[in-house]
Amino acid sequence: MDKAIVADRSDPLLHSLPYVIVPEHGNNIGWSQRIANLLMSAALILVSTLPLVAWWADAHWHDQQRIGQVSMLALVVVIAMLAFVGGLRSPLLLSSTNRWLIVLVIVAAGVSAYLAHQPLWAFTELALGVASLGLAWLVASIRRLYDVQNTDGRIIDRVLLATLFFICAGLVVRFVISYLAAMMDGEGVLDAWLLVDGFSNPRFFGQFLTLALPLLAVPLLIEGNLRRYALVAGVLIVLVWTAAIVSGTRGTWLGLACAAMVLACIGPIGRRWAVLHVAAACAGVILTWIMMAIIPATLDMSVAHHAASKLTTSLSLRDIIWTQAIKEALSHPLLGIGPMQLADLPNGVAAHPHQAWLQWAAELGLPSALLVTWLVVHGIGKLVVVLRARMLSMQEQDVIRLCLAASIIAALTQAMVDGVLVMPYSQLWLALLAGWLIGMQPQVASSDAIAFASRRIFFAWLAILISAVALLSFVVVRDYPNLGQREEMYAKTFGGHLQPRFWAQGVIADQ
Repeated sequence: MDKAIVADRSDPLLHSLPYVIVPEHGNNIGWSQRIANLLMSAALILVSTLPLVAWWADAHWHDQQRIGQVSMLALVVVIAMLAFVGGLRSPLLLSSTNRWLIVLVIVAAGVSAYLAHQPLWAFTELALGVASLGLAWLVASIRRLYDVQNTDGRIIDRVLLATLFFICAGLVVRFVISYLAAMMDGEGVLDAWLLVDGFSNPRFFGQFLTLALPLLAVPLLIEGNLRRYALVAGVLIVLVWTAAIVSGTRGTWLGLACAAMVLACIGPIGRRWAVLHVAAACAGVILTWIMMAIIPATLDMSVAHHAASKLTTSLSLRDIIWTQAIKEALSHPLLGIGPMQLADLPNGVAAHPHQAWLQWAAELGLPSALLVTWLVVHGIGKLVVVLRARMLSMQEQDVIRLCLAASIIAALTQAMVDGVLVMPYSQLWLALLAGWLIGMQPQVASSDAIAFASRRIFFAWLAILISAVALLSFVVVRDYPNLGQREEMYAKTFGGHLQPRFWAQGVIADQ
């Protein structure tokens, strides 16, 4: 246990924190904090199992992860109620201006949803966005409250890092086992896409790796106790990079390349991060060559879906869906056609445009897209100031902040060519990592300086979150028993491959 925690054990705010942080206080905290603590542990276990354990033999990974995401968001609401109603006070994480701008975006989205062709699905998409904001808010709030106690939030950081390492290790084990099974099955064919299990599509696998890979470098860059795991982290990074290359997900390569270029301009630690990942990627390329070329050739095996086939400048039919999104954005510039409503316009390619900004502009309007762009750019600008100020630090918190920034930058870059903001597992982790990063921003120095939300604002926000989760839960309960019939109806009406959006069959036209 950190000495700073022991030294601060008399502080009333720290005294009320969940006992996972201060186990000696387990007999003094209320039952609500005890239950909240158990639910936080359950939430992390849930997140860990979504890509590693198949709940149902006949279910799509996408649908499982959507149900798991909604379950996680429901846990967020319950944890918030237990932690902040009659217990901890919710800190204000953003400036007053930014809070009102976010409210304006949500209200405009509500009006757009009301006017949409399929308002229930539109409000479902809005509820998903609001509930994801709730997850980011909860993680940021708890992380901020721990930070102001001068404990650096190390326990939270390490628990989240351990969760991420566990998931990546599990995916690597599945990858290796699948490869060995393919080598021994005697069919003479090695299908690269069958090696990246746990997701309905290799692109979704790549989206998660885009978010996870930057943080795997933490033990290799810091000073302190976590340095002892540097060798394990180094091996894991190379293997995860190998899986990312084998998946053939160009968006992952692009996102991490952009993150490397940005961090290389931040300072010495950023350049070390960039060099480390370039080296790991090169080692991954060599391993991929051995696994997908040398060994199969030796065993006289053919390789399907080789990553080398993705080394093209082809848009992979994105020009069709981008053109459609641009057309809708220009035809409905003020409020767009409504959240999720691009899925109401079948195009034979996808239920979303694989381009976050075009999707936002088409579905929620150009003013909303520009406003959100300003909020993101403004937030990244403030983050860069902090990163530059700590560019020489190898302290744990500063290195984690740097790696979190790389994750967010890489994911936002990939979102310009892929559905990072649409797929359930990447949505879940993007919200979690964004909240973690916001909670680490050094805006206050002590518990006396921290600003708290009024009870009226908190309960209004809680009511909105409860409403959002209630609608999502209703949609899951309504649709889950009939997912098979939905897919059959889609096949009869439109034919072709499934186009994921909310569900694996994501086209909502005539549903």
